[in-house]
Amino acid sequence: MADGSYKAIEDVKIGDIVRSYDEVGDSVVSARVVDVYHHSRDEMLDDYYLVINDRIRVTPNHCFYVNNNCVQAYFIRVGDMLLNENGEYEPVYSIEKVPSRVASYNLEVETFHNYFAEGVLVHNDRKGEPPCFLAGTRVLMANSSYKNIEDIRVGDVVKVFNEDT
Repeated sequence: MADGSYKAIEDVKIGDIVRSYDEVGDSVVSARVVDVYHHSRDEMLDDYYLVINDRIRVTPNHCFYVNNNCVQAYFIRVGDMLLNENGEYEPVYSIEKVPSRVASYNLEVETFHNYFAEGVLVHNDRKGEPPCFLAGTRVLMANSSYKNIEDIRVGDVVKVFNEDT
């Protein structure tokens, strides 16, 4: 969250303030959550999810900032570099494919269209795209706290990264 606390992604609400990233200013900034997306396990198309670096549980189609590009989780490889909430790059050291269809969550964040999930920068969702993160995924809010993605609501402010400027 913007205050430095953490929330599981299922706890983030519209209107919450989360941390985001401004590419032009090369800085972590605050941004408001304008929408929260949830799909039940029955709505999910993938019959597996990925666990990256033993902590990031995500559907294969969600985009991460990897080696300075937006890359779907499916294409991430051990040795790739993820941008973390401290503005540093951390290596991908493990990727596990878990055979299970699970409910997932995603956020739409104003202005910068990105936020930090489990400490790494990810692209936000837009209406019509399937959610990507599993319940319990913690999102960095604008106040530096964390909130579960499923608890983020419209109006919450998350930390984001500006990919367009």
